[in-house]
Amino acid sequence: MKPICLKLKNKLSGQEAGFSLIEVLIAMAVLSIGLLSIAAMQTSAIKGNAKSNHLTQRTFTAATHIEYLLNIPFTHPDLTDGAHTQTIDGDTYTWTVTTPADRPNERIISLTLTNTYYGENRTLTMNTKRVRNQ
Repeated sequence: MKPICLKLKNKLSGQEAGFSLIEVLIAMAVLSIGLLSIAAMQTSAIKGNAKSNHLTQRTFTAATHIEYLLNIPFTHPDLTDGAHTQTIDGDTYTWTVTTPADRPNERIISLTLTNTYYGENRTLTMNTKRVRNQ
């Protein structure tokens, strides 16, 4: 098979091959806009990931406190009817315990975790029910 060779001729008369300066500048502008858009998307993605990580940590922390409330003795002061508040490492846990009138062996617990994330107050609420083992 015969190799294909391209020969470029440089003609100084009439038509010259290449790009003009304005074409190069327009191409650079389009490329710059594209790269800046990608950088903005990356920044937005990083912020979104950080927010999601913080939400996951708060959810785990609240679930841990719910587990604490489910595993303490049924007569513990933290399970008496009413509102209870505790602050640990800057996180404020507020839980309300309610005993239904017709079911004295049951506690309905509503836990709210409040903390500050980049200057914004964030709250997370979890609800559960605890029944005394007979």
